Amino acid sequence: MRGLCIESFNNEYGLDDVLKEKLKGRNKDINSKDMDGYQKMKNQLEKNKVKLEQADNKSKKLDTSSNEINDILSNLKQSKLNKNTYLLNEEDKIKLEKYVDEVKITNKDFQEMNLLSVTIDNVKDQLEDDKKIIKFFEDNNSLLSTRNKALNKKLEEKENRIKELEEENSSLRQTIRYFKDKFNKLVKLIQEKLFGWGKKDPMYKKFVEDLYNKNILDNDDVKSIEKGDYEL
Repeated sequence: MRGLCIESFNNEYGLDDVLKEKLKGRNKDINSKDMDGYQKMKNQLEKNKVKLEQADNKSKKLDTSSNEINDILSNLKQSKLNKNTYLLNEEDKIKLEKYVDEVKITNKDFQEMNLLSVTIDNVKDQLEDDKKIIKFFEDNNSLLSTRNKALNKKLEEKENRIKELEEENSSLRQTIRYFKDKFNKLVKLIQEKLFGWGKKDPMYKKFVEDLYNKNILDNDDVKSIEKGDYEL
């Protein structure tokens, strides 16, 4: 279970964390299949609790019957023909038989109570395992919460950086538009001075040649200027 949790955690957050070394007697892995019998043990515990109460009542009743049987046995009359023989009337015989049956039933019930002891031990072990599972998930939940805060902080920093870049990009686009507009106006002026109507100014021709010689303009740019369709 610990392995699955850390694997899921790493997959979710793109990390490569590893589990701590297990300490002796601690960090016990609890297989989920071991919890399937918990409800059965709980139900069995309830049944045994009822049986225990019934057995306790029978035991108290048996104590009362035992006193009555002791009185019967103490007051048995000896046979006149044989001193080793005692006489038992029909009523006392029935009481004695009933008592024997009660002893058998109560003894059987108490034998079944051995299952109760086993069940209690199992439930105790299960509860201890459940506590370890709860503690494990509480620790992992705390770790996830810490990681989540760290990731949220990183995300917030990236979002702020993206916002800054968007603002810088917007400012850069405005600057580009500004210089593009200025350069287009300059080219338009050159077109008018070199190829427009009226007197041609050789200074602008020399200016275009300088731009060409300095690789600011190429042949296609010059041709576009001559045609009057040059545009950045």
